[in-house]
Amino acid sequence: MNFIEEIEKAYYMVHNNLAYLPERYCFWKKRSIDGKVISKTLSGDYRPIFCFVRNPSLRNNLAELRMCLDYHHSLYRLHKPGLIFGWQHKLVLCQITASIYEGLLFDLFEYQVKSCPKNSVLNFCVKQKLTDNRLGFGALIEIFFQTHQINEKWYNYLIKLKHVRDTVHPKSLNNPRASFKENIIVRGSVGTLIKNLDSFIKNIKKKY
Repeated sequence: MNFIEEIEKAYYMVHNNLAYLPERYCFWKKRSIDGKVISKTLSGDYRPIFCFVRNPSLRNNLAELRMCLDYHHSLYRLHKPGLIFGWQHKLVLCQITASIYEGLLFDLFEYQVKSCPKNSVLNFCVKQKLTDNRLGFGALIEIFFQTHQINEKWYNYLIKLKHVRDTVHPKSLNNPRASFKENIIVRGSVGTLIKNLDSFIKNIKKKY
């Protein structure tokens, strides 16, 4: 059996049986107290990450997206795609990540508006004549930056991520601001993308 045949056989073995994947490719797994490698669960591992989110439906959706992100991260590391396939898979990872950021910001927006009738977020929305129906990712980033709840570093990072997330729309796919050449997030590693997300989650939790 030659090298190519060995690789093909290995892929057939893991097809529909991800348990055969080496641990280093399984970001949806963890080590238990006794040292065994076990799968993370939605209820036991991913939902607790977003325990502070007030909207129950959104809380569950964010947990599922975070689990999905680990899955795609695993496939990305396993396949190590290059050229156009690498570009397209990185876009998917960024789009999932951006959805989590957007969900977190929207829940924080709802929480702050409902918890206090007079606050900087509500005042900003009144002045700008913003309603819930107009609160997309870009608007939420702007609101929390203008009300000094995210600093300039996070603002610039999230705006760059928004440009990549917008590639979900066909007309925005070749936007230069989202390209490998122009966008630092796309040029960066997936590990850094997720590390930044986990850091943001910890920071946003303190605002509740």
